[in-house]
Formats: sequence, structure tokens, C-alpha cells
Amino acid sequence: MKNMYSNPLILNFFLLFLIQSPAAAQFEGSLDLTFDAGLYPYRTISNIAIQSDGKIIIGGIFNYLDGVNVKTISRLNSDGSIDESFDMGSGPNGGISTSYIQSDGKVIISGNFNAYDGITVNDIARLNSNGSLDETFNSGEGAVGIGNLDGIYSFAIQSDGKIVIGGMFSSFDGTSRNSIARLNSDGSLDLTFNPGSGIVSSFDPKVKTIGIQNDGKIIIGGWFDSYDGTPTSGIIRLNANGSLDNTFNVGSGATDVFVTAIQNDGKIVIAGAFNFYNGTPRNGIARLNSDGTLDETFVSGVELIEPNHYVKAVAIQNDGKIIYQGISTRMYQTAASNIVRLNTDGTIDETFYQDGWITGGIFPWINAIAIQNDGKILIGGDFSNYNDSSRPAIARLHGNPFGIGSGESTEFAIYPNPTTSNLAIILSSSAQGTPWVLRNSLGQDVLSGNAIAGRNDVTMEGLAKGIYAVHVGSSTQLFVMQ
Repeated sequence: MKNMYSNPLILNFFLLFLIQSPAAAQFEGSLDLTFDAGLYPYRTISNIAIQSDGKIIIGGIFNYLDGVNVKTISRLNSDGSIDESFDMGSGPNGGISTSYIQSDGKVIISGNFNAYDGITVNDIARLNSNGSLDETFNSGEGAVGIGNLDGIYSFAIQSDGKIVIGGMFSSFDGTSRNSIARLNSDGSLDLTFNPGSGIVSSFDPKVKTIGIQNDGKIIIGGWFDSYDGTPTSGIIRLNANGSLDNTFNVGSGATDVFVTAIQNDGKIVIAGAFNFYNGTPRNGIARLNSDGTLDETFVSGVELIEPNHYVKAVAIQNDGKIIYQGISTRMYQTAASNIVRLNTDGTIDETFYQDGWITGGIFPWINAIAIQNDGKILIGGDFSNYNDSSRPAIARLHGNPFGIGSGESTEFAIYPNPTTSNLAIILSSSAQGTPWVLRNSLGQDVLSGNAIAGRNDVTMEGLAKGIYAVHVGSSTQLFVMQ
């Protein structure tokens, strides 16, 4: 029987299908073209929260969304269009730094604002599921800050519904609280949580990230020199009553921690603006053991060229892999940076698209990463484009449509497509040792090899321009050689 790929007409038909069908080109880290929020330029997304129904809360600094006048917070449908049933009135009068969706659909927001829809609230509020202010959440005078940079930068919800807040403030509802406090579920100050003199720094003390462990202990990261009189730097752990947990041994710690993400095994991924952790070189990202010591088995596979580089967003997948913003010299030459996924040991996961660049602004940063239930990845921050596609401030990337890493599928991805000289074939772990074949439009085998799990780089030097088919096991994909 004649091979179907020996017929150029059939190949052209399949090529047309490949180009016109977004599903055919989906691989992890590539842009999801079905999602477009339509944000205007000069905007920033600081946080992303995903509802159980797939709708998306975004917060930051922006005024227009898909042509609709909205202010610093909005809700999107799953395709990125604005959900106009989320009616905020005039909304908050300042930026949003953090949002959290409760199990009842209500939304807690924090940031730097003193009113919501014309009603006085200071830096923290709770919204009903329709976007209106929940006036049963009463924080009184709220957070009162220090200078123009005051606000609540981060909060975390305990299993009992109490809310640990951090930021840059000197009191909450008239009671002295230096940059850290805990609220009851109704917004009032929890006086059983006593941080003493709290966070202190010689310059603008800030709490930027908070994480709650399963045992109720609280991880705090930010910029500070001491906590309640004890010298410490960048990261600490508190007991449930607000006292310092001295069993958490960070040594000299890190300079400035923006992100804390707690793994299922209790280890803690931290990211921020630092070059060392307790004297050991670690640029921008590190992992700690559960006792606060450096996990030396984890060394980021991304070379952070710029000493002052910082990482503002991290997300941990269910399989333990870590997504964050990478960096290279290209960022400082052309104002671009890319999204990187690390394996659990910190090495680069090359099954994740390596050529997805965000551009725009002086330096394009990612401030927020959120992973949907279907594995797709939302990124938000300060950027205008993802590769050559306009995506101001927010974009969605494909997750794991081929089951890569699941050990159950021999489907595969290829990129770039079209290509000029090299091709990457991305395969699942179950494809280890499976033969792959590259055929031309006449059905002739031109290259072949045995697959390895992950990325297989194929050099096609000397091959003619045209249409080719890649076969791995019983699966086939087409690409164009230009």
C-alpha cells in the first residue's frame, strides 16, 4: 500500500489543517490563541486568582479592559473576555496587590487603596461574588501605612478562616502592628496574634509574601532586618501565636524575598532579589528544607546573568515542577525575558517551550502565575507581547495536552514550526527508546533515531525546503522547512 505521505496533495491538505487548527500546534508553554483579555497599553497585572467555575479574577493597575472602563480589578470569562456580571461600581481607588477567592465565591482583595465604590476601606476589603462590597467585612480604620509606599502587599488564609496580612504599615484599626498582623474572618484585628515589635528595617520594612504550612506555622518573606528584636533577613517562620519560630534556621537568610511557595513535601521554594542564601550563591530562586536550611540538591538550571535580577512569581505544578520567569542576556539587550519550567531538582525542563518570549516596557516582568485545573498557565505582569502576538499584561499558555510526563502517552510536540534548520521533538517519558522517523513529501525516510524522553534536537542541515512529517510510534505531525 502506498504511503499517504507520498502524495503532496494529501500532505498539503494536512498542512492546511495544521496551520488553521490551534489544537494541532499546542505544546506546553506555547501561547493559547483562544485567550485574549484585550487590555490596553500602560497596564500592570499583579495577581491572578481562578474561580472553581474557571472564571478569572485579575488585579493590578489598569483602567480599560476590552474597551470597558474598569479599575484595577475585574473578572474574566474563561476565554479572557470581560465578565460584565461582576459589577464593582467605581471599584477601588488604588492598585490591587493580592486577591483570594473564598469557597463561598466571595473575593478578598488587598493593595493600596482607601475606598471601594465610594465606601471607605483601607487597603483590604471583601467583595460579594457579584463584585459589590461586602460590608459585613469590617476592618475599621484598616491598615495605616508608612509614606507613599504603604499598603497590604500579601495575605494568606488559615484553615480556620483567619487572615494573616503583611505589607508596609504601622498600625491596624488603631492598634500598633508593624507590617504584619492577623485578622479574624470578619476583618477585625485578631489580638491573640502578637508580633511584638514586628518587622523592622533600616529602610522601608515590607512583608511581600506569606505562606501557611499544614501545621499552621506561617512563612514570611520580604525586606527586613529583624523581627520582634531578633536579627533576621528576608525570611522567617512564625508560630501560630505570632512569635518567632527559632527552630527555622535561615542563618543570614536572603536579602529580599518576594515569593514563598510550599511544596507538598514541606520544602519551600523562595524567589526574589537576592544573590545568596545564608552565604551560598543563589540568584533569584532557591529551595529550603523544612527546617529553613538550604536544600543544596536544588540548583536552578537557569543562568541568571544580571546580579540584580529578581524573580517575582513562581508556581508549582501538581507534579512538583516549578514555573517561573527566566532571564538571559537577551533581556538586557532587547527587553525580553522568557518563561522557564524546572524539574524537581532545579534542572531546566526542556519539554517546556524554550522560545516563548515576553517583551514590552523597559524590563518585562511577570508578577503572577496561576495554573488552571486543565493545566493551562496564566501569566500576568508588565509586558505587551508574547513572542509576536499582542498580549498586554496577561496571557495564557498551553499546559499538558499531550500527557507529557504522565508516562501514559506517546503523543509528542514539535517546534518551531515552520523552521529553518533545527527542530525540537518533545516526547513523553513513555516514548523512551521509541524510533522516530522524518519523511519528506515523497514519503522517503530522510532522518531517524531512537527517542529519549523530553527534548530531542534534530539538525536538518542540507535538507531541502518543503513539507515533512515526523513519525513517533503510531503518531504523526507535519512541519514546514523554510
